[in-house]
Formats: sequence, C-alpha cells, structure tokens
Amino acid sequence: MMVAEGCSLPFDQFMEHALYDPQTGYYRQSPHTLLGKTGDFFTASQLQPLFGELISSLLPDEPVMELGAGREEMRTALAPRPYLAIGIDDPLPAFWRGSLFAHEFFDALPVVAGVRQEEELRELLVKRTGTTYQWAVGPPLSPERRAYVARYYPSLPDGAKFEIAERAADWIRRIGECLVAGTVLIIDYGWHGNEYLRFPGGSLISYRQHTAIPNVLQNPGLQDITAHVPFPLLIDCARQHGFTVIRFETLAQTVLSAIGRLPHLLADPHLRLQLKTILFGMGESFRTLVLKK
Repeated sequence: MMVAEGCSLPFDQFMEHALYDPQTGYYRQSPHTLLGKTGDFFTASQLQPLFGELISSLLPDEPVMELGAGREEMRTALAPRPYLAIGIDDPLPAFWRGSLFAHEFFDALPVVAGVRQEEELRELLVKRTGTTYQWAVGPPLSPERRAYVARYYPSLPDGAKFEIAERAADWIRRIGECLVAGTVLIIDYGWHGNEYLRFPGGSLISYRQHTAIPNVLQNPGLQDITAHVPFPLLIDCARQHGFTVIRFETLAQTVLSAIGRLPHLLADPHLRLQLKTILFGMGESFRTLVLKK
C-alpha cells in the first residue's frame, strides 16, 4: 500500500489502491478466484440462466454495454444483442445508442469517508502504524462536501460516520455524456430516503471467504471493500444529465413483475431454487433503477 509509516491518506485513495492497484489490487485477481464457493462471494449474475433471462426481459432488443462485467456471464444471456464489456479503467464509447447495464458496479467505487464530530463534519483518513492501518480524524469537509452531507444525510447524529460517493456521481455524468439514446439498468444494494440511519457506523463493509468483515482497513488487497449505494444521489445526478427515471424499486418487486412474462421459469425446480435465492437472499436489500434517454 502507498501509505508511508506515520502518514495518513484519504480513505477513497486507500480504497482505490486496495481494490484496483495494478499489481496488488483485490479486483486485479482473476474473477475465477474471487467468485463462487471457493472465492469470497457470489453475485446474482452467477445464478444463470435465471438471472440472465430476467435481465434480458427488462432490456429492449438493442446493443448492451455492461459496466464491471467480471467474467462476462451476461454475454450469453443477452445474446443475440451486440454486447460490450466495460471495466472500471476502460473508456466509455464517445457515443452509445442502446442499453447500459450495471450490476454491483457502483458499490465497489471508492468513496470519501467522513464523521460528524462535535457538530463538525470531518473527513476520515487512514493512518499506517507499522503494518497496521487505523482510522484518523482529518480536516473539516469542504463546502461542496458539506452540501452533499446536508442533502443526503440531513439527520446525522453526533459520532455518525458516512460516505460521500463522488465517483458514483462522476460515472453517472460520464454515462450521460456517452449515451445518446437508450436505457440504463442499475441493480445494486443501497439505501434511499432516511435508510442511511440504519448505518450509524457507515455502510462500509469487507468480504472474504463469504464472511462479512467490519474492519475494511485490514488486509488491503486481500478482501473486498464495498459501500451501500446512495440511490438518491444516483437519481439526482441522472436527472441532471438528461435521464428520466422510469422505475425505482426493490429487486424483489422487479423479479416478481418479470416472472409474469416468463412463466416457464416456475416450471423448472432448479430455476425455482435460483428464484428463491434472489428473492430472499437479496430481493429487499438490492434496488433496481431504470433510466431512459
């Protein structure tokens, strides 16, 4: 990690290095190492063919670009549509006419961490002592970041921690500039309204070997780091960049509405088990956001 002994680093930079450093970043490992029973976590994209059929039913019959495609499991599911996989370091096309799909992409974008301390909003830094990393309270937030907190965290109690998703806002801007006309489908876990109050310690969490790890600073590069997606921010940014919000609901609502168009999924016991996994495993914590331009 690029943190000198006794020095501090903004958390978003720490998260960037831990996840995306070209040599040691967590996501630079093979997706086959990270996913599945022998990896650290499952994603809904691995529940094929059910998840693929559900997503295919939600998207128009047009070219599809997928952000954070991983093992590109959706490529076959979305065929015969033309398919373009985009990684976090890849440039977006100058112009895109068609659909864009992002599943568990925004939760892995680096975030600024902060804390409300004695009526002051301050940034949280990461300090290295020997081989360990610890939180350190940094300077007061800039006026722009204070405005962000006032809008999206209006009732923070003293001592509460929070995240500022500047990278997520920037990706919505980039998508808005890239997409000439089409549909954006975002599926991720996150919060809306005052649901942030469920996370007084912030929503940052790590995963390793299918176990949630509250300490996101340990073992950088060897465990996942995620933050719940602030959907009010995504919706505001989408509207600012020319999108109309078509649908915003829980993943469970999306799945149940799609089942009516795909009745054959209920006839197969294997697919019914996959459906149960999605509905009860992530149906309420994940949200579906559909945008149109």
